[in-house]
Amino acid sequence: MRKKKQRREAQTAPIDLTSLLDIIFIFLFAVIISNARVTKAETGRAKETAQKAEAERREMEEKLTKTQQKNFILEAENAANKELRKVYEGEVIGGRVRVVTIYCTYDPENLAKRRLSVDAMDLSFEPIDFQNENRETAFSRLSQALSSYIKEIRTSEESKGLRNKSEQTLIVLHCNKETILRRDKERIDALIETLEGQFSGVY
Repeated sequence: MRKKKQRREAQTAPIDLTSLLDIIFIFLFAVIISNARVTKAETGRAKETAQKAEAERREMEEKLTKTQQKNFILEAENAANKELRKVYEGEVIGGRVRVVTIYCTYDPENLAKRRLSVDAMDLSFEPIDFQNENRETAFSRLSQALSSYIKEIRTSEESKGLRNKSEQTLIVLHCNKETILRRDKERIDALIETLEGQFSGVY
């Protein structure tokens, strides 16, 4: 009888869940901490990515602003040079002066990339994009274009019977000194000096 009573008491005794709950809470606590760490890490990475993107955006805006400012300055200079050329080539001095402005601009993001262009009345010159490896080829083409331009003017004068130096058109070769690399300016100055020696009335 005693054994049966003990068996019934064991079956009806309440289950002690304290230890089990402790284990469950410890597990949940570990999961929460782990998730918190992951969330913090992801938040940190997201914040870092956002800061990097914002820094890149500001950098691009600054570059764009600088480029726009340079373009504005260059356009203003081009307009001023054209007005100056009109004055020189206008009726004030009888249209006997041709102003030739040579530009050699560069890319602020890559100084190796440059562009040669020329502004002059009746001169058709396709701008030349060049880098260091084809620099001399670009300047050679510029030299040929300017030589042909001067020869055409002199040939036209001779056809009109204007053979005296006092009757010749003065050709002023001008290098724009803004947004140009020093080595390119020196190369253009040397080219102008060569043309001055080859042709009369060229300055």
